[in-house]
Amino acid sequence: MPTKIRNLFYIYLAFLLLIAILPINGISSPINDTYIIQLRLDYFLHGMVFIPWMGLSGWAFMEKASGTRTILFLSTLFIGILYACCCELIQMPLTYRTFNINDLLANVSGVALGAPGFWLGGGRGTRDEGRLRLK
Repeated sequence: MPTKIRNLFYIYLAFLLLIAILPINGISSPINDTYIIQLRLDYFLHGMVFIPWMGLSGWAFMEKASGTRTILFLSTLFIGILYACCCELIQMPLTYRTFNINDLLANVSGVALGAPGFWLGGGRGTRDEGRLRLK
């Protein structure tokens, strides 16, 4: 099961990278003029796509982790924030995409909001006869 989850995590990483570099949201896109509770829809979606990061990574890599769960949590959080920043920064040299600090903050907020998912998704797990079991 962890191998399937790990593969799902890699597909998720590729999806995040693709939506960062493909020309899917232009300046005149209606998503830029749609608001949810006075928050632009694209900022909301930026945050939403990064919420699963902590849960998926905790579940995918718990059995391979060395050290304590706290170290795995902090390293997963750090790598998630770094990846969220890179997904936005990679848009700077692309002529058809624009870098936006608000998108970057929404990405990082999504990773942070997903932090409880680490403990729910797999950060509490232990390896027992090849299965991931929750304590």
